[in-house]
Amino acid sequence: MESNGAKKYAVTEMTTNNIDSMSSKRRRSSVLLDKFTERKSSWMKAMEKANTMLQEERQDANEKKNSKNKYFGYSKFSKRKMQVALAPSCCDQFLQTVTLLSLAALQFYVHYILGFGLLYSFGTCLCYINLYIKTITTGNNFRKDDAAPFQILRMMDEKDRTVTLKKMDMPLGLAENKMEERFVTMCFFLNALGVVTIYVLMFDGIISYNHVAYSFFWVLNFLLNSPCFPVGMGIESDYFFHLTKAFTKMINEDFVIWEVEGNGSERLYDMTNDTDAIDLENGNGRKQVNFEQAYENFHILIDLVEQYSSCFAGYFFYAEFTLLLATVFLGVGTGDNVFNLIRNGFTMTGMMRVIGSTGFFFLYIHVCKIVFSAAASITKAISNLKYRAHKLDAVISVIDPSSMDKSKKFYDHVCEGIKLSGFRSMGIIISNSLGAKVAYGGLTLISTVAMVAMKYVEL
Repeated sequence: MESNGAKKYAVTEMTTNNIDSMSSKRRRSSVLLDKFTERKSSWMKAMEKANTMLQEERQDANEKKNSKNKYFGYSKFSKRKMQVALAPSCCDQFLQTVTLLSLAALQFYVHYILGFGLLYSFGTCLCYINLYIKTITTGNNFRKDDAAPFQILRMMDEKDRTVTLKKMDMPLGLAENKMEERFVTMCFFLNALGVVTIYVLMFDGIISYNHVAYSFFWVLNFLLNSPCFPVGMGIESDYFFHLTKAFTKMINEDFVIWEVEGNGSERLYDMTNDTDAIDLENGNGRKQVNFEQAYENFHILIDLVEQYSSCFAGYFFYAEFTLLLATVFLGVGTGDNVFNLIRNGFTMTGMMRVIGSTGFFFLYIHVCKIVFSAAASITKAISNLKYRAHKLDAVISVIDPSSMDKSKKFYDHVCEGIKLSGFRSMGIIISNSLGAKVAYGGLTLISTVAMVAMKYVEL
């Protein structure tokens, strides 16, 4: 009897241990699956949706305009201005050339006659040459209705697409939050305050044809910012910035590269917290990751990033190079105005030159930062796929140990695939580390110039 009782107790103890082990596995899997609680769509499904919308748009007999026109902006006027900026006709290109290059020349001339100095005046001229270069570096990419930017917009749900297009319409589009909007507004105000105040103070000493040049300067500025005039002022950057931020959000939050399939016909597109549906005891989950489709999802995303990068490669390389060059000239010119103020005394015109040039300089520092960080965010999002695949590997080790070999191979494939992927411009992958190196070199150059300038002032 004792022997039978001992055996019965041993069996009961083993059963209890198994139950505890299963409960422990359930708790561990629950913790691991907490990060995968939302049911999301895959990149395959998103691309199928975009292609379906594209075919419907092409077959829509009632649509008089090209289907891609609706993806240039939200309002009627902004669509027209953005289409002229990204996919201009011959007449549009002629109008862009005349207006933007005329304004570039007027920028230099007006600032020079107002005493802002040669370096700063040349920097303002470069700013508007930069605006012109943006219009000629997009090529024919946006003339195709299946261009990557349009496909990305089709992949979004209606709400996200509307929000993104509305942001492109904003006058101060290069701002992520209210604080940045106030900062950009303040910079514009300080620059305008300096130019207008100096003109008023020097009014009597300015000859007649310089008054005409000053008037044309403001007329062109207001004209380019008018919603009714087809040519815009740097609106390509608004389009690039907001679409890039939306694309980054899609990579990080909205879509997944792996799918989870159950025994039934239902297919889930991310991990769920439904641990009761997983057979932990046998090791084979009733929901398993479809690694074959995971590879396809991964390469759809990588190809989409490459296509998107190629659309903006020329814009980013040539236009942003002149943007950086203009910012350097603005910075050196602003420093020159500060030294002149110190050396010649604190006059009202001198202070207004410093205020106006400082506002414009900080505005372009912000533009450089915001455009570069947007491009780098795509590279960072692609790099984060490695960590997401690593988390998937951990989940598989708990819920489906039999698929560990497939999971490991997929993880290795992702790690190899992301090494040369990201936002690429002329063969250069734009990343935060590249930005840090450029900033370090720029600060070194600025400090050297500042020390030489201080020595010059002493002499």
